Order: sequence, then C-alpha cells, then structure tokens
Amino acid sequence: MKQHILTEAEAAAYLQLSRGYLRQTRMTTPPEGLSSGPPWIRLGRRVRYLKEDLDQWVRASRVERGRPR
Repeated sequence: MKQHILTEAEAAAYLQLSRGYLRQTRMTTPPEGLSSGPPWIRLGRRVRYLKEDLDQWVRASRVERGRPR
C-alpha cells in the first residue's frame, strides 16, 4: 500500500487551512480541551504530512450535536 506524503502547502490545501495554522499547531501546545494540529513528520529540514494521518485527524475532530466525539 502506497502512503501519500504531502508537503505543508499540499496538506494545507487538502485540509482547506492556512499554512500558518499548520505551523502554529506544530509549535504550540493547545490549551486544555482544545485539539492539537495533525501529526507531522520531519525529514531532514522538511516537514511532511501523511494523508492517512490528516484524514484520521479530521475524523477525530468531528463534533456531533455540540459535543466532541
């Protein structure tokens, strides 16, 4: 099975978020009760995201009837 490795720009476009948001979530710890950003990988100086991780992060962030799952 081939995993899709995305650049920061590709991951931001895929999630419809800004690159700045992804950078901020990598560099800060979220306040209690708020979710952190998606998992990421450092390859040398480069930051990459696995598409599978992004999909899982989106599913985990889903809210039903005003409550986190």
